[in-house]
Amino acid sequence: MPEAGWIPIAIHRPIAGKIKNVTVSTVTGGWFVSAQTALEAIIPANSRPAVGIDIGGVQSTALSGGTVFGIARPAQTELRDWRRLSDHPSRQEPRVVVI
Repeated sequence: MPEAGWIPIAIHRPIAGKIKNVTVSTVTGGWFVSAQTALEAIIPANSRPAVGIDIGGVQSTALSGGTVFGIARPAQTELRDWRRLSDHPSRQEPRVVVI
């Protein structure tokens, strides 16, 4: 460093790529260095075909391969529980909070 001279460092992991920017900071008497590097992007090869999903109102879901899924209907026990739980708040008296 121009003003401080050579500073010993502890490298926690190997530095990959070319160093583009270095920031030196001090916090409560300790010095910290962070470095930004530039790497070549590795783009993985696509091994599977693309899949599109259409979510609509008439058919629940349709895949790009032509597979169509119907709308899932709730079971009778789920309907009974849903009705019971949806009526619960309407039977309660409103809470009044006085400050």
